Amino acid sequence: MKILTLSSFDLTGGAGKAAFRLSQALRDSGVDLQMEVQSRSGDAFWVTESTKGLNKVANRLRPTLDRLPLRLYPSYSGASWSSNLLPRRVNLATRNFSAQLVHLHWIGYGFIPISALCKFALPIVWTLHDSWTFTGGCHVPGDCRQYMDNCGHCPQLGSHSQFDLSRLVLRCKAAYWRNLNLCLVAPSRWLASTARQSSLFHEREIHVIPNGLDLQLFRPLDPLQCRKLLNLPLDKKLIVFGAVSPFGDSNKGCDHLRLAIDRLALAKDQANFELVIFGPRSTQDTLFALPSHYVGQIRDELTMAILLSAADVTVVPSRSENLSNIIMESLACGTPVACFDIGGNSDMVDHLDNGYLARPYDAADLAKGIRWITHSEEHTVNLRQNARSKCVKEFAIEDVAQRYLKLYETVIATSKPI
Repeated sequence: MKILTLSSFDLTGGAGKAAFRLSQALRDSGVDLQMEVQSRSGDAFWVTESTKGLNKVANRLRPTLDRLPLRLYPSYSGASWSSNLLPRRVNLATRNFSAQLVHLHWIGYGFIPISALCKFALPIVWTLHDSWTFTGGCHVPGDCRQYMDNCGHCPQLGSHSQFDLSRLVLRCKAAYWRNLNLCLVAPSRWLASTARQSSLFHEREIHVIPNGLDLQLFRPLDPLQCRKLLNLPLDKKLIVFGAVSPFGDSNKGCDHLRLAIDRLALAKDQANFELVIFGPRSTQDTLFALPSHYVGQIRDELTMAILLSAADVTVVPSRSENLSNIIMESLACGTPVACFDIGGNSDMVDHLDNGYLARPYDAADLAKGIRWITHSEEHTVNLRQNARSKCVKEFAIEDVAQRYLKLYETVIATSKPI
């Protein structure tokens, strides 16, 4: 079997990492898979950038060019947004690699134009890593549900017109994707349900296959040794929080975390808690009511596994999540998670079994969850065992790869020649 995988990134961001992990597992299982990306950051020989030479410079400019239409909206919120309207000549590896199927992952920031998909002479499997595939351009729609109809009057654009960029993008998707030989996959039940409500995909079948993880790499390690390696306190209850952009991305909920930490700081045993933050440190909004340790950006998975094993609890206060990598990684390392009961979080966190699902955006309940997870050593041991067992049962990357392999076989066998 030969598969061509397309993703804007290979090892950058949650979607890029998930795509790379799956691709590596499929190759390990014997699939002849090549991956093309817009921006390559890893060194895997089977991952290539979609353009070379002088065209590579233009390729790197595409994310900036893709965002130019947003300048028409002075009140644009700054949220993650992709138009993917800019045309390009898509020179895919299928010229030299006779793929039987194209697997799309996250293709935002102009990587694959909306108009290009209908030119693929191959069946397509598309894993949805956020909501962009069925919206008018936003990746995280928040409370907006206009993708169920037409989009327009986009709140993220600050638009007052029905016929704005969001409606244009959605109509282009509807026109170009109407007859695609397309099989959709959502990593979480929540995203699958949301996509089924959209105007684009309400008539299409959507499979649910979770992202997977290398459970030999992400596994419980000795907490004390991990703390020593990272120069973290040995006698404190450590709360881990972080993201690619923990302070710059409002979706990651740093403001909710701050309120929860304020609650913990008022408790009688507040001296027992300290905060550990990974990701780029902002020059603003970095002070918390508890002592904080900044470990910077974590670029390799072993260091992430060490950090998560060192923690007593991982807090994920995001406003929206599909199937959070950090939640899965934390559970695989045996570290319970406190998060809001939103998105795909409940696919991983079983309330009061391997973590705590707080009421959405209730910082007081989130603080309660942190305290509940850490209130006794015996209690924490049980939670750690349950966390690891959940991942072994449902998220082993080898098992996930086999599910995709069966789906590929079905799609290829039932596809009509184009």
